[in-house]
Amino acid sequence: MTLEFWLGAIVASSFMLLVITGLLLLFYYKPDNPLIANYELVTTKPFGRFLLTTHLYAAHAMILSAIIHLFRNMFRGAYKKPRELVWIAGILTGLIAIQTAFFGYSLVGDKIAEEAVAIGGGLVSNSFGPYWGKVLVALAFDVEEAQKYYRLLAMHILMAGLLGLLFLLHFGLFEQQGPQPSHEETGWRRKPERIPQDREDLAPWFPVNFLYMTYLGLGVWGFIVLVNAVSQAAGFVHQLLYPLPIFEPDKLLEAGITPPDWVVEAAEKTRPMPPWFLVYAFKIFQLKFLYLNFLGIGYTAILIFLLSMVVPPLVFAIFPFVDRGESTHPLDRPGTTIVGGLLLIYLIQLTFWGALSIGYHSLATVALIFLIPLLVVVSGVFMLVDARRSGKPNTGGVIAFIILLIVVFLGIGGWIAFKGAAGAPESLWADVAVMVLGLALSIGYVGIVAASIPEEGSTTRTMTMGSREIPVSLIVLAVVDMFILILSALLLALWIDPVANPAGATALASLVFLGAYGVLHVVFRAYTIERIPYTWIGRELPPHLLVYIAALITAAILL
Repeated sequence: MTLEFWLGAIVASSFMLLVITGLLLLFYYKPDNPLIANYELVTTKPFGRFLLTTHLYAAHAMILSAIIHLFRNMFRGAYKKPRELVWIAGILTGLIAIQTAFFGYSLVGDKIAEEAVAIGGGLVSNSFGPYWGKVLVALAFDVEEAQKYYRLLAMHILMAGLLGLLFLLHFGLFEQQGPQPSHEETGWRRKPERIPQDREDLAPWFPVNFLYMTYLGLGVWGFIVLVNAVSQAAGFVHQLLYPLPIFEPDKLLEAGITPPDWVVEAAEKTRPMPPWFLVYAFKIFQLKFLYLNFLGIGYTAILIFLLSMVVPPLVFAIFPFVDRGESTHPLDRPGTTIVGGLLLIYLIQLTFWGALSIGYHSLATVALIFLIPLLVVVSGVFMLVDARRSGKPNTGGVIAFIILLIVVFLGIGGWIAFKGAAGAPESLWADVAVMVLGLALSIGYVGIVAASIPEEGSTTRTMTMGSREIPVSLIVLAVVDMFILILSALLLALWIDPVANPAGATALASLVFLGAYGVLHVVFRAYTIERIPYTWIGRELPPHLLVYIAALITAAILL
């Protein structure tokens, strides 16, 4: 009875809320003039704004929780025999969910919807050539403008129905195989393949599981509505987070409606961008060096379409067939652990990159952004594999890993200086932020993998301090944290202008606190080393990862 084991129920609860609010919205929808219908809905109909915005945020919650559900099961090896079909059905369900949500976004008829349709049509046309691209665009969006929203509504409802059938298939296969036993019970092994149903400690489905599912579902609904309320109160922060349609003032004026200030503000602050769950693909389509004229017949973006829409789900789908081992531990299957982790990191990077900037990027910039997580994740995972197989912590490997991070970080600084000297474009700071984000995410992912190594006790190099033997790795962590603490304090006292750069000053102040927090953690461990024996560096690293991630975020803010 933990959220980790019930992530699928969170996805299903969000889908149920989507179905209920979507059916109610059908009573108000007008395909011949969706813009005015939705404006009237959010401004004049009782609970109209609640219905429309809750439907939107339920879609956000369903897709986000589905992504977390996917990567949790990847990390736990839940795709292994006999759950291959459950895994593949889940991937298909996720793909249809994204398509359903895209058509739902397009139904609103606002500025974002029109731009999403234009972007989607352009991507399809460029990917499949002048003939087949036009055919596929006509199937989805129709050719005549007057029929466009009728076609979109039909596609949305058909996709939603197919999504419901795939949900039933996924749940039916899941019920047939049962949930994967916890790794504490199996010792990270594939067997036993399912939880024995004759165990005396299993709670009955009714009323225990029923009550748990009911209160969990209500909690999910309440959380979605709460986030919706906060977003409405916050006003316009970013178009990807904005809960209301982006109405075009000119079209409201044509209909005899004077647009209020919040409509004008939102319209002025938006730019062409698809829904957040497709921003990663939108960004890949901005990588100009990937365009080619396939066979000379105009399939200029087919490679980009494959990289963004086909390769990621296909890679996940083949995991059960390439990883046939008995162990489910992430370090016993480093290939899927590395590939799955990098796909997650790249997805987040591309999404933030697309949200922060628009435009084409050089091969060197893209290579640097993608190589940083690759270096950190590959080196970190194989260092942990060696530590797990040898049964003792690799202090030298940890020190080398930290040196690698420092070198990579200095590499970023050198790239910034070079690009700045050559005349930095407007997207420079977005590029830097995405690089730092990738470095922080890859460090965090390695830390999560490290936490999966069980405490079995081991020996390590130590230094004598007083009457205590202190592991060298702890001393290294203390030195790094002390360096960050002193540097942050000096920058805060002598360099930063808290009036001109309040965000930077706040970030540095937080780093002073966190640097002291990291040093005190090592002091605490030094005094408790006999009471709480040291096992290996992976168990001590998580508190310090917060310091290092904060340092990277602070550097991004300052730069």
